Amino acid sequence: MFFAFGSYNGGFRTIVRAQKLCKKVGLNENLWRSIKSMAPKVRGWRHRETVGYVDKISEMMNPIVD
Repeated sequence: MFFAFGSYNGGFRTIVRAQKLCKKVGLNENLWRSIKSMAPKVRGWRHRETVGYVDKISEMMNPIVD
C-alpha cells in the first residue's frame, strides 16, 4: 500500500529507481523502510514530500488511541 501512495505522489519510475538502488546496496527493495532510507540518494526526487505524504497517510490509518 505504501508503494501505491508513494508512486501516486512521487511517480512510479521514481519508486522503481529507489528499488534498484536498494537492491544494489543489499537492502530489501520490497520494504517501504528500505525505500525511505535510500530516498535521499535517488537523483531528482523530492523525497521529503513523498515520504511525508506516505507517513501522513500511515498515521491517519493507524490513529493512536488514548
